[in-house]
Amino acid sequence: ATVRLFYRRMLDRLAAIAGVRSVSVSTNGLFQGNESRDPISVEGYTPPGGETPHSRMDHIGPGYFRTVGIPILVGREFESRDAAPARRVAVINEAFAKTYFAHTNPLGKTIRDVFPGNPGEMVVVGVTANDRTNSLREPFRPRVYLPLFNPLWPHVWVSFEVRTQG
Repeated sequence: ATVRLFYRRMLDRLAAIAGVRSVSVSTNGLFQGNESRDPISVEGYTPPGGETPHSRMDHIGPGYFRTVGIPILVGREFESRDAAPARRVAVINEAFAKTYFAHTNPLGKTIRDVFPGNPGEMVVVGVTANDRTNSLREPFRPRVYLPLFNPLWPHVWVSFEVRTQG
């Protein structure tokens, strides 16, 4: 709780700097080579013969998509109410939607992190355009975004993303 309060204060301080248009935070950062990946189960998806589905995951702060320039295609971005532990939500990218929800609307569907010890279920509230976070040549891979202030697991470090004028 103390660490999350520190992150919130840093976001407020960075946003107050002259010329800053938006600011956010993420656990993987951009173009740092960091990736989180967990086994998942997806409502309505039956994996082919013994496959265990996996997805890349990133915990992000408010305004992340606007700050890094990733458009929301369907649904919504995270809101302050999404920090409440009672209902965990997720935003997925297009690659995730095409892989696991090929002919179904993903909004309102459940994804479960099945890595032992992680809290589990999240409900899809949005879909973003595909993005590249580590290399401009990397293929688009399924990705789940989760609210940093309602994390699946504790984080040792974060990266702050800042969009400035000009």
